Amino acid sequence: MSIIERLNNAGLVVKGVLALLALCPGVALFVGLVDIPPSVGRLIYLISFFFSVLAILAIVTLSDWVQKLGNGTALAIAAASITAGVICLVFYIPYSNRHVLDVLDEEQRVVDKVLTPTSPSEEILAIVKHRRPGRPTHSEYQDALAMADEPDDLKRQLVAETWDVMAIMLLLLIGSEVLLIAPLVALAWRLAGTTETKPAQQG
Repeated sequence: MSIIERLNNAGLVVKGVLALLALCPGVALFVGLVDIPPSVGRLIYLISFFFSVLAILAIVTLSDWVQKLGNGTALAIAAASITAGVICLVFYIPYSNRHVLDVLDEEQRVVDKVLTPTSPSEEILAIVKHRRPGRPTHSEYQDALAMADEPDDLKRQLVAETWDVMAIMLLLLIGSEVLLIAPLVALAWRLAGTTETKPAQQG
């Protein structure tokens, strides 16, 4: 069946599911699990939208292959994909919590959020007083920001050294989104393909 025929044969419910998944990336739900810096959140929203659309277009492009899969095989692949997506999400939560730092004001209110590096440089370690060699705690970062003459300089240094942390967060979140959404889209698309109507036989 051609793609046009499959779209014509798809019910309104299936079309609605595909449109919703394309326009509302599921990562928006996942970002709220950890209160991350707004700039990181906006970047994740932007990139995840394009990856969601790419995943949907890939499934449409490979529709013939998707349709040829047996029911058992399709369900097994979908289950494996969803499981992998859940694992990515489970890893994302503790990883983000370890690296998201609350910036506090004089009244201990959260005024900003920044990421902390996995391996801070000597420049950062020289500013942040820490007990564990090379591994400042969140409270030690907060104390350094509170006592610094120019806290913005330390913030910029943290941003400059956390590109790898941001990349891992992006990978885990967008990976979980694609792995969770793609099998649902594929199964819906497969369902649309099974509704092909046979032309009436002429007598």
